Amino acid sequence: MRKLKARIQTSSRDIYETLSSPVYWLAYPQFLKSQLIRENQALCPKSSDYFIHSNENKMRKNCLARAMDYILLHNNETFDAATVRTIHQLICRGTDVPGGAMRTRPVDLSSLNIEVPQFNEIYERMDNVYYTLAQPSNDPLRTALQIHYEIVSIQPFADFNKRTARTIMNGYLIQNGLTPIFFSEPGDREMYIDAIKNKNQKSYYEQIFLEVMRRTQNNIENRLLQIAAAGRQRRK
Repeated sequence: MRKLKARIQTSSRDIYETLSSPVYWLAYPQFLKSQLIRENQALCPKSSDYFIHSNENKMRKNCLARAMDYILLHNNETFDAATVRTIHQLICRGTDVPGGAMRTRPVDLSSLNIEVPQFNEIYERMDNVYYTLAQPSNDPLRTALQIHYEIVSIQPFADFNKRTARTIMNGYLIQNGLTPIFFSEPGDREMYIDAIKNKNQKSYYEQIFLEVMRRTQNNIENRLLQIAAAGRQRRK
C-alpha cells in the first residue's frame, strides 16, 4: 500500500505541474466532468436507463457537471456544512429530493453492513465530519476515504448520499493535490458496493479505492498525452 500511495502522490504532482499550461487547464475540468458522468452511469444503471431517452438525461449531466465546477471553483476553501449542503443541492437539482435538507426518516443499509443513525443523531455525526474536513491531515488520502464512508454511513440526506459522499471525497483529494477517484468502468458498481460492505476488513476498503485511484490517474495521464500529441500534430 505504501508503494502504491507513493506512486500516486508522485504522479499526481507531475500531473499538476503539467496542468500549469492553459491548454491542459481547459481540458482537465472537462475530463473530470466526463468521468463523473460515466461514474453515474456505471454505479446507477437504473437511473441512467431512466434518463437515457428523455430530457432528464441532459439535466442529470448538467447537475453533475455543476457540482464538479463548484468543487474546482472553491478548491481553496475549507469544506463546511454550507459547502456540503450546496453540493447536495447541485447534485439533486431538478428532482423531487429536497436539496441540502437533512432526512427525517429512518434508512436501512443492513445490506451494506451499516447501522445508519436515527435522524436525531445526524447533526452530531455530521458535525464530526465537518470538523475532520476542516483540520489539517497528515494523511489526506486516508482522511478522504474515511469521510466518504462516514457520509455514506450517516445518510444525512433523503437521497443522493453516495454521490454526494464521492463528490466531497474527490473535492478533498483535489484540494490536497491528489488524484480523484472515479468508479466509472463496467463492473465497478459491484466492486464499489463490495468495498463498502467489507469496510471493517483490514485494508480491503482502502485497497479497492487505491486501485481505482491508480486507474483514474492512468486515464488522466493518457488524456494529457492525447492532448499533447494533438498539439504537436496541429503544429506540423
